Amino acid sequence: MPLIPLELSKSLLEELVRNEYLRTNRPLTGASLKPKLVDCASKQGFYFDERQLSFPSFLAFVQKCNVALRKRPGGDFLVTPVEHSAVLEGADVSERVRPDFWFGFLSFPKPNSVRYFDRRTGKIFDSSTVSSTSDQIAIPVITRQQQLEWRREFLRNFPNLPNLNKLIESLESETAFRDFSENLRGDPGLKRAWNAFLTRKVRDVISPWASQNNVDNSVWMSSSAGGSLTQRRAQIYELLDQVPFEELINWSVPLKWVLALLDKESK
Repeated sequence: MPLIPLELSKSLLEELVRNEYLRTNRPLTGASLKPKLVDCASKQGFYFDERQLSFPSFLAFVQKCNVALRKRPGGDFLVTPVEHSAVLEGADVSERVRPDFWFGFLSFPKPNSVRYFDRRTGKIFDSSTVSSTSDQIAIPVITRQQQLEWRREFLRNFPNLPNLNKLIESLESETAFRDFSENLRGDPGLKRAWNAFLTRKVRDVISPWASQNNVDNSVWMSSSAGGSLTQRRAQIYELLDQVPFEELINWSVPLKWVLALLDKESK
């Protein structure tokens, strides 16, 4: 069996990625993609070997194909058709948004009040009076309409979802955020894609605000690299990911209680 020509191998991979994405509505992993490509090449009377095609790795080969790609920790990667690359554009796990900034930007201020970040104390709060000190920086409101539009934009990346119409209709209800989250619960892969998409959108709002107001990235980002403090953050994130966003907006449980619960469960 002869080696598959390079251009044919690239064409097969691109077609494979497109068909699999349309079938599953989610990115493919590099680990699952290669065996599928080997099988497709075999059915056409060829064998596939990226090294015989002068590539040092399968990743290097895929990077030369017309697909969207994002590397993952541990050496694997995700791919989608180019037209659905937004699905892969979630935040890097090493640059998460601090929980208080997350909710400070995504939730809504109290009626007739403005939300501020106090650079001296590092805290976010609502005030019914306009601040007269440069240490207190107003936080822009991400309107309900804008957040609903983000959800519609996200859904446009998944035109073949079985429950697409139900998800779209949920955005017209008075409890749109809650209904949208409920409809995502049955598909963990889609929910993870939405969380990544939303994180990117929130960071795209916070980053220019921080730059304009000389707020260092280390203030509103939290790193996942090294240290017991990072492990504690990771534990909290894992727990918060299980709570619907609509409930988290009004959550008033002190994080020290959460940590105490996590410590208790680990014993």
